[in-house]
Amino acid sequence: YRVMEEGGLEFDDRTHPRPAIVGIPELAPGCKLLSTWTPHNITVFAKDEQGEGAECSLCEVHWRASEWNTVTKKLVNQSHGYFLDLHQQNREGDGVSVEAVVGCSRFYRSLLHECVLGLKKLSRDATLPPAQRDHHSAECQLYSTTELIWHLCEALFLEVLPPGCLVQQLLEWIRWHCGREDSLLPPLLSHPRPEEHRDYWRVVYGLVLKGRVQEARDLLQHHSSAHTSSDLFGSVDELLRKAPMLRSTVGHTRAELYRQWQEWRAECCRRRDAGGLVAVPQLLLLCRVLCGEEEVFRHPDVVGCCLHWYELMVAKLLFTSPLVVSSDYDLVYTAESCSRLYPHGRGSLDDIITAALRNDIMEVIKLSSSVFGNWWFVAHLTDLFNLKGLLVASQLDYGSKLSEFFLLEYASSLMGNKSLWQVAMDYFSECPTQGRHYMALYVERVPLTSERKASKVWRLCEQHQLKEQAQSICRVLAMQAYRNGKLGTALTWCFRAKESTFAAFLAEKYVRLSLSLSLM
Repeated sequence: YRVMEEGGLEFDDRTHPRPAIVGIPELAPGCKLLSTWTPHNITVFAKDEQGEGAECSLCEVHWRASEWNTVTKKLVNQSHGYFLDLHQQNREGDGVSVEAVVGCSRFYRSLLHECVLGLKKLSRDATLPPAQRDHHSAECQLYSTTELIWHLCEALFLEVLPPGCLVQQLLEWIRWHCGREDSLLPPLLSHPRPEEHRDYWRVVYGLVLKGRVQEARDLLQHHSSAHTSSDLFGSVDELLRKAPMLRSTVGHTRAELYRQWQEWRAECCRRRDAGGLVAVPQLLLLCRVLCGEEEVFRHPDVVGCCLHWYELMVAKLLFTSPLVVSSDYDLVYTAESCSRLYPHGRGSLDDIITAALRNDIMEVIKLSSSVFGNWWFVAHLTDLFNLKGLLVASQLDYGSKLSEFFLLEYASSLMGNKSLWQVAMDYFSECPTQGRHYMALYVERVPLTSERKASKVWRLCEQHQLKEQAQSICRVLAMQAYRNGKLGTALTWCFRAKESTFAAFLAEKYVRLSLSLSLM
């Protein structure tokens, strides 16, 4: 991916960074490297040209072992809690309501935004090495793009919107993720003659294109000619104030909203054609935008206000099809016509946004799973799609639902971090088809570094009825305690493992030790 102006991120399949080179020590010349997969890593070893084993140490290449830092771990842990709450509601009732799914989506999105802010803070921490700051900056851009795509999918697929609300949701999406006018407004408003600033009209156009008409009106009132040419500025100000598509649509039918917009648009066209605005070309261009002229959205001054094609798309929808719904072809047509005006090349981000606008959920999932560096995004978003019933037909060949597949992949990636194994086990437990099988495989590989941790693992096995794994853990801990001379602890673990023979041996040892101590 590459970092673009205004902090945006554009994925580009042609400009992937070179992979890091991992040195394999003690590798003799002429040897071939071979590898084998293990659950948490890749074991690499060497063979000579005759196929015999070379004298070389086994090297383990860990898969994403350092992916989760303190900020992203917070995202993992907090989203984990809400994920469990949502699935508990699903088990206790007759499914999850749309309101609960949308609420969960907004919560996930707030966690993503908090993660972006945390990574941005780390990228500016002067106490960290430059390489580490650059790494956090790249992570920040990646999670910022994740938040952008999540927000769009929420508006298009999860929200149940009344007539006329989709464009307002898209405007909110653009304002949240493409608000570069915010940094330019204060110096313009504080300038004695703001129209002399080179960015004055660019900011006015940008605010109107994003539906921020009140701020655009305030900026126009600061123009020195707003009082000398009050009829022209006042006329445009009135049109902006009366724009019906920026008001609340609650309680109105689609037909009523369409009639109001048509009447307002006719008034915009009448004032444009009156000829008075020719005296101020910038106001005439602004009025043409309000009229929704097809040609004006190809004008360099209008296109130049939008850094990305999807900004221009939302602006064009606002003034040409404000009542569009997600299933309308106008949405796809407008997206295609606007993207052609940005010939700098398309990346994976553009493809994901286009797939979402085409209402192609499966393509969004496919592209996202191949682009993002971890499974968090696709696992949680697909889970919400499944709970809302959008993935009914997504059955894989081996029977597991698509949402379960991504949850299994996400949980498996968490097992690569020693502090997230319990979170991973909870995700496995919510996968009805293969979750228990994965849990049984992974629980045997959790390192039992302390008795407290071993007790947690044992209780988890008991909770999910993993009897063989629970007995195996008890046997291992009983033997460790015996070798360390802790006969009482070893006997306790033996009872839990139901190992009568070893328990009798330990009991006899314990009795002999007690008798020898009493005779001393």
